[in-house]
Amino acid sequence: MDAILFRYRARDLTAGDIAHIQAVIASHYARGRSFIARTLCERWDWRQLNGGYKEFAARDLLLRLEEAGLIELPPRQRVKSNVSKQSYAQIPLYTQQPLSGPVGDYPGPVIEAAQGAHSELWDYLLHHYHYLGHPKLVGEHLKQVVFIDGQVVGCLGWASAAWKIAARDRHIGWTVSFKRTRLHLITNNVRFLILPWVRVPHLASKVLALSVRGWLAAGKSAMATAWSWPRPLWTCRALRAPVTEPPIGSAWARPRGMPNGAMHIIATAWSKASICIPSIGIGRRHSPER
Repeated sequence: MDAILFRYRARDLTAGDIAHIQAVIASHYARGRSFIARTLCERWDWRQLNGGYKEFAARDLLLRLEEAGLIELPPRQRVKSNVSKQSYAQIPLYTQQPLSGPVGDYPGPVIEAAQGAHSELWDYLLHHYHYLGHPKLVGEHLKQVVFIDGQVVGCLGWASAAWKIAARDRHIGWTVSFKRTRLHLITNNVRFLILPWVRVPHLASKVLALSVRGWLAAGKSAMATAWSWPRPLWTCRALRAPVTEPPIGSAWARPRGMPNGAMHIIATAWSKASICIPSIGIGRRHSPER
């Protein structure tokens, strides 16, 4: 059996695989990196669950192999278009009226998919009011805007799950082979924002519950797991059963200035899906005896 020279996500590459990639690069050197990545996907039949080729993963694999000195890619055919950061200086139209008092004093929150003008509003609000800023969303994702009586009060962002988070994987208890067939059932909550002029206790819990129920009703997902920075430690009424364990794994970043291991699993609710929810900052304070 050939020795494994490189491991990318769940794919092990031997010397024969590296030689095959080098041959593809040599045959299509003038066609560019994207064409080479697409050719590899076709030859390996490397596909997503929706049937599309994993071209983003293939391009990332090629970059990592080049960094490891195993291949040499052709020069880029054009300058990267995402080098300069957007300033989001243009202010979209929205109401900024302070809200406070019990959540029951207001009409129920309404969650809408952020499309068109709402997508631009979502980008602007996350850039200016979330401590992690605007995320770079790749793969399957969903942006949501939350309204109360027509006024925007918050935003949520969902995206495909990271391949490996040790705490999550131990908590679920799945093997690598089983995870390979079930990872698509997990959705990461990459952003959750309640706007700073909205001071309505338990609104975040209600919004999160509505969003999760929407995923479950749509058949997207089997377990719900909430993650939070414990400063202070919060848990949502929608998700009980607190568990505490720091995450260790690839594709997992913490905000600057936060200590290692500061993120905790704080709640789990079993149903038909697996939803990992990081960075829940507003909700119900956790009481160990409850």
